[in-house]
Amino acid sequence: MMDPAEALPAPDRVGTQRGRGKWTTARIRHANFDGVRLALGATLITRLTVWAAAIGTIAIFGENGAARHLLDPSGVTPPIHSGLLKALLSPAARWDSVWYLQIAAHGYFSPASANFFPLYPLLVGLGAHVSGDAILAGLAISLASTVAALTLLYRLALLDLGRPAAQMTVMLVAVFPASLFLSAVYPTSLLLLLTVAAVYAGRRERWALAGLCGGLAAATSSNGILTIFVLALMYLYGPRDRSPLRDRAGAWWRPRFPIEPQIAWLALVPAGLAIYLGYLTVAHGDPLAPYRAATNDWGHSFGPPLASIIKALSALPGDLRAVVARATTSIGPGDPISWQARNLIDVAFLGVAVAALVAAWSRVPRAYVLFAVVQLAEVTSFPTDTEPMIGLARYLLPMFALFMGAGAYLAERRTAARITLVTSAVLLALFSGLWAYWSLVP
Repeated sequence: MMDPAEALPAPDRVGTQRGRGKWTTARIRHANFDGVRLALGATLITRLTVWAAAIGTIAIFGENGAARHLLDPSGVTPPIHSGLLKALLSPAARWDSVWYLQIAAHGYFSPASANFFPLYPLLVGLGAHVSGDAILAGLAISLASTVAALTLLYRLALLDLGRPAAQMTVMLVAVFPASLFLSAVYPTSLLLLLTVAAVYAGRRERWALAGLCGGLAAATSSNGILTIFVLALMYLYGPRDRSPLRDRAGAWWRPRFPIEPQIAWLALVPAGLAIYLGYLTVAHGDPLAPYRAATNDWGHSFGPPLASIIKALSALPGDLRAVVARATTSIGPGDPISWQARNLIDVAFLGVAVAALVAAWSRVPRAYVLFAVVQLAEVTSFPTDTEPMIGLARYLLPMFALFMGAGAYLAERRTAARITLVTSAVLLALFSGLWAYWSLVP
């Protein structure tokens, strides 16, 4: 693969100019300001879409009371009639938000709760002490993480793809149909921020910061540990700020950069996971509690790699027949989406992910693309019986290479870009309405 520093024209890169010499400080600051402005604008516009669709749905259709009482029996997510502020905050908390809010308030209170990694609920708990409201704290953390993540993603894409592709990358993430989770009481935006921050720090050869962000990602989600994979690839093969050793000829697998003591900082990534498992050992006597909970309480079982994909595709003909014949299985009382319809939606998102990977392969640094492949393989290797690829759309968000690949492709095709952004915005509004109603959003 061609070195990105050689492939890009000078005006679209930050940090280098025709491969030699640093940009001026003023120009770098201007590029950074552009990233912040774009991230703020994209977040504001898309969150207005999310909230308008959510509150509009509640105003017109109300909430699915049966689902709310079943999923939130203790009432940690407020009902719509509990006041103006609560009504505005209410669409931020649904489904797994209940677990994060309870962990923030009470710690790990049951074996099933160990499935939810600690960094996000810890921050929510700390924020609740300051704001007095856990949902408000969770919303603030998610929104701040979204803006920071999009800003860093813009800078990363600017380094490797150029300005038009970087702008399109940010917009694609912000308007992605499942991006409603970026402003929900979920750790999705925090995981995206820490993943991109780790990669961006590694790209700038700040390995201590890269390892720290990777360790925090590993304490945020079960697949955050995979950050070690991309950081190791970047350390050995790039992309990095400095040029690789050109005289290293030979087998393709030979590292392009020398192994130096600073590689030890990457050990911080598994340390983030080890700290959580160590806590569970001391507090609950079970270092494998998250993995037992995933199997025993949440219905996930490890199959062969990509087992979820195989299972979903094998069920596809039957799901299509069931949807056409209206002989589907309801998720729960009052839910407008069936399990069969959700599987069809998951397969559609899988197709989008594969197409984005194809677009990224020749446009995005190979380390990022391989990272996305590993991430996708991990989240599709633990199927459930009811929905093999459950949550796939949400899990795609931290796979930033997919959006970089699609951004680079669409930046060259304005008509296709407009169609994609409008379609995504419509689906984002639809998903946000379903979410507010307490439907299980893909």
